[in-house]
Amino acid sequence: MLILLSITLLIIGLREYKRTRNLLWGMFILCSSLFILYSAIEGIIIKSHVLISQNQVILFLINLPS
Repeated sequence: MLILLSITLLIIGLREYKRTRNLLWGMFILCSSLFILYSAIEGIIIKSHVLISQNQVILFLINLPS
């Protein structure tokens, strides 16, 4: 969802810059979209890392000798 939001903001920022040639708002929206994209990708990476760690713990507990 955040990736789609960042792509939408990226398009809006480019259109705003082309329409008004106002560098301030165009760059603000572009920077916002890049930050949201970075946050979304970092969240995905952290979530997958946590899932891998949890699976390793579960597999370790399953394979413990009785």
